[in-house]
Amino acid sequence: MKLHQPYRERNAPLNGSVDRSDQINPKFGHDKRFASHRKYNIKYVWERQNAILHRVALGDPNVDIARDFNTTPQTISNIRNSKVSLAILDQHRSQLSSEMEDINERVSRFAPVALQLIEQLILNDEVPLSLRAKYAAEHLNRAGYGPVHKNLNINRQLTREDIEQIKQRSRAAAREAGFNVI
Repeated sequence: MKLHQPYRERNAPLNGSVDRSDQINPKFGHDKRFASHRKYNIKYVWERQNAILHRVALGDPNVDIARDFNTTPQTISNIRNSKVSLAILDQHRSQLSSEMEDINERVSRFAPVALQLIEQLILNDEVPLSLRAKYAAEHLNRAGYGPVHKNLNINRQLTREDIEQIKQRSRAAAREAGFNVI
């Protein structure tokens, strides 16, 4: 019998529980981490890890994944960065990539049909004018002819004198309002 056995025994089934209570650590003797009350359902562990890696492949942050799986972000990071997980993660990403390509192709094929339907809707006099106007505005917006949005950004650097003047004005306003200013 070996003194230290690998994490998953060679003959243990992947879908069964593994009792590791008889494990002996060569340095410290009987390893308490593997007490008889601890049994690992390997199938559950792998399914959970795959679900976590699927979320990682989708781009979810560690904190969100950890919250949903009731674990710590560090545990998610450990799973994310293990050698086995990196290979599985590549598979998840390639699967997601092919799914996205399929969706993109379907959208591209459907776009002319949708455009024709929107045009018919806008040109149909039986459809209420408000609905036709709404779809016409959305169509123009998607084509790049939407409403103009003006943003006004003002940047100014304040000097020490400016800051002192602001402080004096705020103190004066506080005194006028009846506050005791120190």
